[in-house]
Amino acid sequence: MEEKNFTKDYIKIRSLMERVNKPQTAFQVMINENKFINEGIERKVETPEKLFDILDQIGKNNFVCIGYVSGANLNIPKVKRVNPETNRMKSYDDYGKFASEIGSESEIGALVKITSYNFRYYNNEDLKKKYGEYKTKVNDIRSKYGLDAIGEKENDYKTTMDYGSGVDVYSGDDESKVGNFYINANTSGRNNIKSVVYAVDVNGNIVEELTQEQIKPYLKAKGEEVPGANALRKMNMEDDIVERYIEEIKSLNFNYKRFEGNSILWIAATVNGQKIVYVNSNLTKTINDININKEDFVKKANERYNIDLNNMPEN
Repeated sequence: MEEKNFTKDYIKIRSLMERVNKPQTAFQVMINENKFINEGIERKVETPEKLFDILDQIGKNNFVCIGYVSGANLNIPKVKRVNPETNRMKSYDDYGKFASEIGSESEIGALVKITSYNFRYYNNEDLKKKYGEYKTKVNDIRSKYGLDAIGEKENDYKTTMDYGSGVDVYSGDDESKVGNFYINANTSGRNNIKSVVYAVDVNGNIVEELTQEQIKPYLKAKGEEVPGANALRKMNMEDDIVERYIEEIKSLNFNYKRFEGNSILWIAATVNGQKIVYVNSNLTKTINDININKEDFVKKANERYNIDLNNMPEN
């Protein structure tokens, strides 16, 4: 604690020296001092190996934030044209029409989503135990309502390496996935998932950040509330019974999510009072046959992770 306070005192002195040399407004003073403080107590992690060591130090049930890249998966207008590989007609996303409909002058080749997940972290071993407990409770509920138990997951070419508390890595034959690692999480909770959609051009460069008003008309209908709800409706169960089932499942507060290492853009956490940040400078992602420009997305990560760190609840 004394060492941390000394660091902050030193940073405040540094800020004072800046103000003496360069007269600043009160707002500039506040911004620069916060910047110095963040630089003074923040630690950057460069490689996934070091990241796993850090994650093992977070401890059970403490907060972590992951920034994740994926396709936006919107209802984009379609256009039919011949698929050169099959010589048959096929439907393609018509981004030209989409751009025109939302009033964008940008050339769009794909829509990419960055989602930040803020959740309580458990290491690989502890999460597997949690999931096992959750699965037992789910199957008890499903049995009560006449539904079959959840089956075992099929082989997904994943191997757990003996590193720290265990690291899941890809072990199949798909060369594009070799070397990929996975972080498993329970992302349940309210208001802990936030997404921003970016339009990229045919070269994968970010050309525009889309507003909620622009994408709202193209959102897909929400899927099944919880697995099993639609099966109960097909069994002609009354609505109040279906709703009771949904609430019982939701009350377990478990939403299993697997993050693929190649799509993780950043990870931010606080470990022993120190802010820890991992930005994936080796991001590789292909969306709509377009290789996104990793430099553009790393820049977005550097803009956004501090927001998540500052908004993260105390551990």
